[in-house]
Amino acid sequence: MRTLRSVLLASAMAVGFATAAEAAPITGMINFTGDIIYNSTTATFLPTTVVNGSATGNFAGVFPAFTPVTWLISPLTFSPSLSPTGLIWTVGGNTATFTANSGSGSVSGASNFLTFTMSGTLTLTGYDPTPAQMAITAQFGGDGVTPVAWSGTARALSVPEPASLALLGAGLLGLGFAARRRQAA
Repeated sequence: MRTLRSVLLASAMAVGFATAAEAAPITGMINFTGDIIYNSTTATFLPTTVVNGSATGNFAGVFPAFTPVTWLISPLTFSPSLSPTGLIWTVGGNTATFTANSGSGSVSGASNFLTFTMSGTLTLTGYDPTPAQMAITAQFGGDGVTPVAWSGTARALSVPEPASLALLGAGLLGLGFAARRRQAA
């Protein structure tokens, strides 16, 4: 009986600590549009980049349509791989940021269709940094001189819920105590 109480107390403590340390990952996506100049390997984002009004999840209602986006690294080399990496953009004076750690892209077809993706970390004030991916597309350009319109989406990737992991840990802890008790008997 005493061991059962110990197991229950340990389980309750594990769940209680997990809840106190529970993360608040970002959910949803934020969309952008603007002007870009690109060639077969490099893209330069012009200061016309703004938030497109169709944000979802935690971004919904935070940034009104046409909120300016500040590109901190431009131009970006996207082929054969993303360079440089680091803090790519901010919105709302660092209310939201995207830091890239990898990516690649290409220009293809007769219309010089640009597509590239970046993987990294998305931040939003009040939430934990969250793994994310950003996709960018543009078409009918690619001469390295003429600005063309582009669109992009930064999407938060799902993160395992800490409370579920704590519950699994508490169950394993209980099994360990039960096995120990059987060995002692």
